[in-house]
Amino acid sequence: MFFLSFHNGLENIFRLIAKKIDEKKPTSERWPVELLDQVVNTSKNRKKIVHTNTTYEILKEYLGFRHFSRHAYSFDLNWDLMKDLIYGIEEIKINTISELMLFIEDINNY
Repeated sequence: MFFLSFHNGLENIFRLIAKKIDEKKPTSERWPVELLDQVVNTSKNRKKIVHTNTTYEILKEYLGFRHFSRHAYSFDLNWDLMKDLIYGIEEIKINTISELMLFIEDINNY
């Protein structure tokens, strides 16, 4: 599913930033949640990566679905729960890329 690949790609970017810039990567079993929480806050070495609460809330929804889909059978998937995530992928992709571009500009000026 495309939106799972999209979310995994974002997690990889966020993990790299956490490791290389923050020098602190979450390691608990809740690391995906902690990582997302980490990138919405500033650190001593950078400004926020995810700037808007709207983007953060939507990424949390994808995170929840990612967790569910990895631990469920395909026949457990519910279209009514998935359709908003699927239909909204283009908008969140554009918003997230815009916010990442702002972060790149910020880090270049830091």
